[in-house]
Amino acid sequence: MDNESEVFAKLPNPNAGPAHFTVASKVATRELRRDIFNVPIEAKYVIEEKTPGVRLGSVWNQWPRELKLQLITQVVELENTLTTITFDSQIKELPDDGLALLEKYIDVAPYLVPAPTDNESGYTNVLWHPDLHLDNIFVDPDTHQTTRIVDWQFASVAPLFYQSSVPRLCRHPGPIREGWIVPQRPDEFERLSESEQKRIDTDLKSETLHKYYEAQLQAKEQENINGIGHMLTLFRDQAVLPVDGMVDPQDFNAARENCRKFKDIFVALGKDDDERELFRNLWPYEDSEAGVLCGSQRDS
Repeated sequence: MDNESEVFAKLPNPNAGPAHFTVASKVATRELRRDIFNVPIEAKYVIEEKTPGVRLGSVWNQWPRELKLQLITQVVELENTLTTITFDSQIKELPDDGLALLEKYIDVAPYLVPAPTDNESGYTNVLWHPDLHLDNIFVDPDTHQTTRIVDWQFASVAPLFYQSSVPRLCRHPGPIREGWIVPQRPDEFERLSESEQKRIDTDLKSETLHKYYEAQLQAKEQENINGIGHMLTLFRDQAVLPVDGMVDPQDFNAARENCRKFKDIFVALGKDDDERELFRNLWPYEDSEAGVLCGSQRDS
């Protein structure tokens, strides 16, 4: 463009469905996210500003664990925001054959949905992104903050229990240990071949990210587990600890003391030994035997 900004045009793909409805749905969803209300759309084409940042998939494998955990926390915050906007159930008129199918569905529905509980939040109708993978998230490569979430075309409004799942970006492809169990190397790890050790470490890193997402989600679901959310907000807003573990030389001793103090508080928030062990292992700063910050000092 004349002002050096970049735009691109999105043309309708017939494989995605009727052009009018697919584009209108995409744009209306974006408007809803931005303005909290729907705007009628008549266009079959979209011209929009180029998404700032880079695709997460292009940098994910270069990021240390701390930055990956930070990104997962941002995703949980996004999903938590989506749950704050709920929708009424929509009743549509259906033809006779549609009603017959609906009656059959109602007969089996009790076996397909979770049993009602005192907390009905899982039954609320919410908007949800159906495919959060590494290439649908854009980030600023300098600040490591999310700049855009793309590909909302197939987002829908449905009960939360039907939509919520671990996003693909941090979903472990193999078996997941149940409960607050932190993935660990097997006892015979040192006796294994180098290739087998590498495979195990890769699996452990993947499962750890999966468990971290579950822990963050649990924190939101249980009113931030008696203050964990407040603690994490404190770290971010008041810069109690540096996100990347890097501190200026003159601040290193204070950061090390903060790390020790707030890790103890964070771990103590666990309800039992298993949960405290989980929080201890999920602490985003690498520990030494003394349990203090092992990040590097910035060069002066």
